Formats: sequence, structure tokens, C-alpha cells
Amino acid sequence: MKKLGLFLCSAMLFGVVSGCSTTPQIFDDKDVHFKLLNQQSMNGAETYTIQIMSTSPMELTHLSLYLDYPIKLQNGHESNPFQIKGRTNQSIVTLDKGQSTQFTFYAPIKQVFGDSTLLDFNHPDIELDGFSKEGSKEIPFEIAGDLSVFLSQHK
Repeated sequence: MKKLGLFLCSAMLFGVVSGCSTTPQIFDDKDVHFKLLNQQSMNGAETYTIQIMSTSPMELTHLSLYLDYPIKLQNGHESNPFQIKGRTNQSIVTLDKGQSTQFTFYAPIKQVFGDSTLLDFNHPDIELDGFSKEGSKEIPFEIAGDLSVFLSQHK
């Protein structure tokens, strides 16, 4: 009888231990959705309002969104190190699942670049930087590329 009791206790303990194990969550960039809310051209300047929405089960924190105009090359484009940082009404941008925020950009193209043909003003690139958070662990991430690609992927 003692052996049966020991076996049952061992089986229950194994079930409790294995039932409590959790699989760590992994950040997936497909859980971040971009939407262009507004774009205006006025007096040689461009303004953009871009919404970011999270469907990630993880908290996303310390988010920053940047915009730049790629440098034209004979065989394509290269990234531009000069970026415009998006403004938002939050000092630290944090999103939980289902939440969104907006970033606004002002790009004084004519004033800064004149009539430059070296930059692709029709296809701006964006870069979203931040941390995915699970418990107290924060893991940095970056999503970058052509704005139009992100908009078409997340309609």
C-alpha cells in the first residue's frame, strides 16, 4: 500500500510541476501594425501621422519611431543615416495587446534638401525601436523598412 501511495504522490507531483512550466513568449514583428492616418504636402514640407497598434501578447515599451528618405543609387537604394524622430504625446511609449499610439513627423524637405534628386522622397523608410517585455526581462527589437511595405502588409 505504501508503494501505491508513493507512486500516486510522485505522479501528482510530476503533474503539478509539468503543468506549471511556461513556454517563454517570443516577440513577433507581425504583431505590430502600422497605419498611415495622415500625409500632407505643404510649402515644400511633408507631414505624416502614423499609428502603431500592438496585437502582441507581450508588453512593448520604450517605443521610438523614425522616418528617413533613402539615398538613391544606380542599382537601388541605401539607408539614410539622417532620421526624423516621430513625436507623440507620451514621454515613454508603452503598448499592451490591443493598444495603439500615434507618431507625428514634420519633414521640411525644401528647406533642408532644396531640389535634391539624391533622395527618394516618394518612398520613406521607417524604423521602430523598442523592447518586448516579459516579466522583468526586456529584450530589444527593431523593425525597419519601406513605409509602403509595412502599410500593405498590415491592412
